[in-house]
This record gives sequence, structure tokens and C-alpha cells, in this order.
Amino acid sequence: MARRCDYCNRGPQIAATRSKSNIQTKRWQHVNLQPRTVDGVKYKVCTKCLKTFTKRGLIEIPKPSEVKKLTHAVK
Repeated sequence: MARRCDYCNRGPQIAATRSKSNIQTKRWQHVNLQPRTVDGVKYKVCTKCLKTFTKRGLIEIPKPSEVKKLTHAVK
């Protein structure tokens, strides 16, 4: 099961934890994905996309094929 949003394709990023002695340890930061059902099909949607849909006044979530690529600030 891939940890990617079906709408904007955001996925996990690598971050670093720092100990008291400033030693770096790499770790993963995962996207906050929420399962949503659209027309009987389950999709994984990040909370940023859900917020965008709410802001644009979309009561029902559209299918990923109906949405242009959402432009979030992905670094």
C-alpha cells in the first residue's frame, strides 16, 4: 500500500532528528492520509487536499481523474 495522495501525489519525505550531541539520524515524515469513498471506490486523500476541496466549496470529493493536478507547495 503506497503512502501517496491520489490527488496531488504527495508522499513521504526524509527528515532528521538531532540528539543532544547533534548527531543526525534520518527518519521518515509521512503524509496525513485519510480514506475517502467516491462512487464506491476508496481513495487516499491527504488532509491538505481535503482542506482545498472545502475551501473551493466542493461538498463531494471529485474523482482524481476529474481534478487537475493540485498545486500544493511541495518541496
